[in-house]
Amino acid sequence: MKSVISTIFAVIFIGAGSSGADAALLRSTVAVDGEVIRLGDIFSGAGDQAPLIIAKAPPPGERIVIRATQLAAIAERARLDWKSDNRFERSVVTRRARTVLPDEIEAKVVAALRKEGLKEDWRIDLPGTGLTAKVAIDEERPVRIANARYSVHGKRFSAILEIPRGDNAAERRQVTGSLCRIAKVPVLTGRIQRGEIVRDHDLEFIPYPQTKIGRTVLLDKERIVGRQARRLLSPGKPVRAGDIRPPVVVEKGTIVTIVVETRRMQITARGKALDDGAQGETVRVLNIRSRQTVEGTVVGRNRVILSSARN
Repeated sequence: MKSVISTIFAVIFIGAGSSGADAALLRSTVAVDGEVIRLGDIFSGAGDQAPLIIAKAPPPGERIVIRATQLAAIAERARLDWKSDNRFERSVVTRRARTVLPDEIEAKVVAALRKEGLKEDWRIDLPGTGLTAKVAIDEERPVRIANARYSVHGKRFSAILEIPRGDNAAERRQVTGSLCRIAKVPVLTGRIQRGEIVRDHDLEFIPYPQTKIGRTVLLDKERIVGRQARRLLSPGKPVRAGDIRPPVVVEKGTIVTIVVETRRMQITARGKALDDGAQGETVRVLNIRSRQTVEGTVVGRNRVILSSARN
């Protein structure tokens, strides 16, 4: 930031007398809270001259650099016992600040848009992750949102972020972003291992962008609970149709009963399942006696009826 010290010398030092103090020492780094920088902030040992204002403080969270020539001029006008032969000497003055975090700003923008009529099933997306504001430590006025506007058709919004800067002044910063409609989607609360059955307590509903909800995402909890995971499922993500299946009642490699039914009789044989199968699914089975591979429909625990026999 460009220093404004030289522009206020004439006002600052009118009537300034001798400090009568010992040799002053320069503070190379200074942090101030208020709107002005005083002589005593940058020079220790400034005596009764310490309260003299030498410059406006930078905006909250920013800094100014007072360079060697400026320091020498300040010391001379204040009649301080301070000199430096180092032309690179300087004092860096930072104004302390309170940071208004992105979550707080987003909440204010949402509240302002809701007042303008934006429905609860719409969410805002702010560009980037660095939207913050710095305000003075002693600032009592809140950060405000003005001129909030939105277009559902265009899926965009805009607003003005007003950051207080003291003396009833404010920095105005435009905030724009996109709108996204949301829906309540069931997601897993924890990790589900392959083969594990999803229970009611494994699910919770969260708001989820509709643009990210594909056709295979399951929105009804009833279509998920009681089903078996085909693979490892991670928490916090929607469940897709291909992620789960009906519980397996015939496991690959197990001995099953092969059933052949006709109108007049029922024949059973022993077989070895070559696939996993849920109720109603078709699996391959090796007939242990004939060593032939046949296909059948799972009709119960370790029980398969031959497809040809049901025709």
